[in-house]
This record gives sequence, structure tokens and C-alpha cells, in this order.
Amino acid sequence: MEEDEKVEAMLQGYVNSQGGRERLLTITSIEVDGIMKLESQGLRIPMAQKVQAPDKVYTMQDFPVFGEIRNSLNGNQGWEWHPIAGERPLDYTEVDELLDDANLQRDLNLRDEYSSIRLGPPEIIEDIQTTQLIFTDEAGKVEYWYFKSNGDLFQKIHIVSAGPESEFEATERYYDFEEEEGFRFPRKIRYLNPAYEAELTITELVINREIDQCYFVLPIYAEEMARLAKDEPYERSSTTVD
Repeated sequence: MEEDEKVEAMLQGYVNSQGGRERLLTITSIEVDGIMKLESQGLRIPMAQKVQAPDKVYTMQDFPVFGEIRNSLNGNQGWEWHPIAGERPLDYTEVDELLDDANLQRDLNLRDEYSSIRLGPPEIIEDIQTTQLIFTDEAGKVEYWYFKSNGDLFQKIHIVSAGPESEFEATERYYDFEEEEGFRFPRKIRYLNPAYEAELTITELVINREIDQCYFVLPIYAEEMARLAKDEPYERSSTTVD
């Protein structure tokens, strides 16, 4: 089998592991509740995310002591509410990140998202044999995805910019897959990077329930601030952070 055929077979196996193309095409909204644990800091942070395709996202993290941080995206504008700093418009990179979250069919079109996808060497991670795909986007950013034999995505490594001259590797690992209404997802996700280690446990996942649109309403003054900050139509940047 040629390399391109092997890549295509792995991409198809990944889609099938989530429930298949036809099931993914029917998903228009996802709501997630969970707990994020930062063990080194002794923090336990309740979180929630509501996503309505193609371009609406609401997230909430409830931090001890100072309270909830909320983000919302509606179309190509977004805002953050912070209990100490107050409200601000999201910058273009932050908007791009939330637009990726809102693209619930993204995994069906990975060929369109990356300029190249190629095979990497197999690796054993936590005693699990994995196969690897290497994704490169138009900006040259590289991601390494590791799959189990049944198609489940087990690990993803990507490069995160920490400043003009500083980068580091960020790793995500996925555990305890379960099925909800024909859609398979990981109950636990571990985040590993030089700054911190965290574990997200998903306590509830709801598919295709009507979401109250109040979660996506942008404050008028946040919209005004965004227009004042950049008086030109929004264009999505070519460099996005997953």
C-alpha cells in the first residue's frame, strides 16, 4: 500500500472510531461539563462549554477565590469576561481557536485544514503501540498525532508559541472512551507541557440539544471596542492554535 493510501486509511479509521461520517454530519451542537484538575497547584476547576455549529461557542471556568472566567464567540467576534479585569474583545488568534472548536465536522475535512499529512514512525507510548501521522499547516506549524489500532486518537503533540523567540511542545492524551448517542469521545484528557500538567474529566456530554442563545450574546461595548481596535473587516488568520 502506498503512503498516501495508508494516510487515507488512518484518517478514515479515525472518523469511524468517533461514530462514522454520517453520524458526525448530524451533530449540530455539543454541550460539555467537566472538572479540570491542576494537581501541582491543588486546584479543582469546574468548567462548561457549549458549541453550536458553525460559529458559536461559550466557555466557562470557575476558579477558586476569584470566580468565573467566561468566553463567548458569535460569528467572527468574541469577548471575555474576567471577574477582576472585566470585559474585553478577543483578539484574532483567540477567535480562531474558538472557531476551530465550533467546527464540529473538522475531523471530516482534515485534508483541507493542513497543507500536508504524512506517515510518521510507529511508537510505543504507555505500553500502547501507536501509529503516527504528521500534520503541517500552511504556516509551517507541525503537529504529531498518535492513533491506537482501533483508530482512537491517543496522543497529540503540537508546538505552542510562548513569545517572539520562545516555543514549547504541548501534549494532549485521551483516555476512557465512551459512546453517547452513537458518538465516541474520551472521558479524560491529560494536558502536559512545561508550564503545568492538568487533567480534564468530562462529567456530562449532551448532543443536539437546543442551546439558549443568551450564551452567545456579545456586549455592545465589546463590539464597539473591537471596531475601534481594528477598523477593517475580519479575516481569519492563516496561523491557528489548536
